[in-house]
Amino acid sequence: MNYARRHKMNPHGSRILTIAVLLLALAPLAAVQSTACPPQPLRLVLGNCSNVPAAWGAELGIGEGRDAPKLCFMPSTVVNATLLMARDLCDGEDQAEGADHNYTLSREQCLSRRGGALRRDSLSRFAIELDAGARDNLRGSNPGWWKLMSEQGLEPFPSAVRVPLRFGHVVTSAFDQVWVMQGKLHSMNHLGLAADSNLLGSLAESKLISPGSGWGLDVGSRSVTQPRDGSLVLGGYDSNAFQGNLVPFPIPKSGGGPVANRICHLQVSMKKLAVNISVNGTQQEPLLYEDPTTTTGVCIEPYDDFFRLGKKKTQEIVNRAGIRLIHRPEKHPDLFNPEEGLVYDKSLNLSITLDITLDKGFTVTIPSSELVRPLTALNRADGKLVTHPDYNEIAIFRSDPLDDSAVFGRAFLSQQVYLVVDPANREFLFGRLKQRPDVAPVLTTTVACPAPPKLSKAEIGLVAVGIVLGVQTLALLWLGIRKIRRKRGASRTAEGGGGDGVTPNGRILTPPDPPPAPYNLTNAE
Repeated sequence: MNYARRHKMNPHGSRILTIAVLLLALAPLAAVQSTACPPQPLRLVLGNCSNVPAAWGAELGIGEGRDAPKLCFMPSTVVNATLLMARDLCDGEDQAEGADHNYTLSREQCLSRRGGALRRDSLSRFAIELDAGARDNLRGSNPGWWKLMSEQGLEPFPSAVRVPLRFGHVVTSAFDQVWVMQGKLHSMNHLGLAADSNLLGSLAESKLISPGSGWGLDVGSRSVTQPRDGSLVLGGYDSNAFQGNLVPFPIPKSGGGPVANRICHLQVSMKKLAVNISVNGTQQEPLLYEDPTTTTGVCIEPYDDFFRLGKKKTQEIVNRAGIRLIHRPEKHPDLFNPEEGLVYDKSLNLSITLDITLDKGFTVTIPSSELVRPLTALNRADGKLVTHPDYNEIAIFRSDPLDDSAVFGRAFLSQQVYLVVDPANREFLFGRLKQRPDVAPVLTTTVACPAPPKLSKAEIGLVAVGIVLGVQTLALLWLGIRKIRRKRGASRTAEGGGGDGVTPNGRILTPPDPPPAPYNLTNAE
C-alpha cells in the first residue's frame, strides 16, 4: 500500500477527538447541574403471616441472614421505635390478662396475639444491647409508649437492642429498637412510623429510600365476605391503589391538633357521624352526631383494629340496636378475644353502617359487611383463630381502659381509604381505594426528582472558563494536526515527486491496490 494511504488521518478519529474535547469543555456545566432522583420505594405485603397461626401484618426478618427469625408487624403511628416482642411475655404456664379480661392465656394464644416473639438468647446472637443512655433517648422519642407502660406501673424501656431488619432480599442498617419484655395491654410487634421513625431513618441511611420520604398504606381487609391482602409502601406510595385526587390534612406539631388527650401523629376533625341500624329487617331511627359549634378530634391509627367512638356514643349504639352484650364466649370458655368489640348473639339479625364526614368534605361509608362479622377468637390449644358459631361482633371497641378518645383504625381504612403520609411537607393524605383487587401496583416516591439548580454567578463563570479552554484546546489540536500534515507534504515534494508515485503537486499517480479475488472452492489449496 502507498505512503499516502498509510498516513491519511481517519475521519472517525477526528470526530471522536472533537466530541471528547467538547465534553471536556462542558464538564463544569454537568457538574453543577447534576441531581439524584430518589430510589424506588419498597413494597411490603400485609396479610396472613406464616410464622404464627393467627397474626396478620408484614412478615419481616430480624437480623441480616436469610435464616433470620421472623416476626409479624403492623404499622403503628403511635411510636417512632420498632417494638419487638420478647418470649418473656409468653413464658410461664399461664399469662394473666388483667381484671378487664379476667382470663389467662396459654402460651400459644399469647404468641398468636403478638405476631410471634423472640427469645432473649436468640436475639443476642445478632443484636447489640443498648445501655441506659440510649434507652433514655428512645423514651424521649416515644412518649405514647412511655405513657401506656407507665399507666400499668411498668418500666417503659427495660431493654433495647440495635439490630437490622430484613425485607426479603433488602437489609436495613442496624438501628435502635425496643425489646418489649413486660406488659399486657399491647398486642403485636409495632413497625414504628411516627414523625421521627427510626425505621425510615435507617432505610434512608442505607440509601434504600431518600431522606424525608413518606409511606403509603392499603391495610387490606379481614372481612369474612371480602377478604384481601393490603400493602405498605416505604419511601413512597402506590399511585394505582386509589382513584381521583388525594385530599391533604396537616400533621400537627407535638401536643397540637384536635385530639387533645391522646398522643397521636395523624389527626382529623370529624364534622358528622350517622349510624344507620337495622334490626331484624326494621330500620331504626339513625343516630346523628353533628354539631357545627364543636369539633370532634379523631386519631387515625392503623395499628388499632376497630373503631373507638368513646363511651357515650358506643352505649347509645348498643341501646338503639337492642344488643345484649356478651363479655366473653359463654359457651366456649377456651376462646380468647384479644381486642373485644361489641359481641352479641347472632340470632339478632343486625345490620349497621357508618356514614362519616371529615374535615374538607371527605366522606366515607363503612358497610355492614366490614363492621359486622362472626366472632373470631384464639383457641387455647393451638392459638389459631376459630369462628364462634353462636356470636357476631361489631368492629367497635367495647371499652378503652386508657382514655375516651375517638380512634379510627383498620376498620375505617380497610375498604375505602388509601393513606399517604408525607413528613417532608408535614401532611397526610386520603385517597379513595380502587375496588378492583387485581390492579398492579405503580410505586411513586413522595420525594420528587430535584429540579436542576439555578446557577450562581461563580458557577456561570466556571462554565464559561471551561468552554473557552475547551475551544482553545480544540483549536490548538487542529492547528497542530494541520502543521504535521504540511510537513509531511513538504518532505514528499522535496523527494522530487518520484517516490511512491506522488507528483510535486501531491497527486497520486499509482493505481490503487487491486481488489482481492472472490473466494470460492477453486481458490482453496
